[in-house]
Amino acid sequence: MKLHDREILMKAILDEQEKVRDFESHSKTVKDEEVRRVFKQLAEEHGHHARQLHELLERFE
Repeated sequence: MKLHDREILMKAILDEQEKVRDFESHSKTVKDEEVRRVFKQLAEEHGHHARQLHELLERFE
């Protein structure tokens, strides 16, 4: 894997992890239960994305 490809994957992982953190944080502060539920769901989905990207990265190292 080229260094450039690795950097792109690392950036994508960090972006997904940041989204997880943000959605989890928002889910704890919003009052509306439906919005809270959607934010929690989005955090889980982005966590899954981050894991998939990390698995890809490990395959190439």
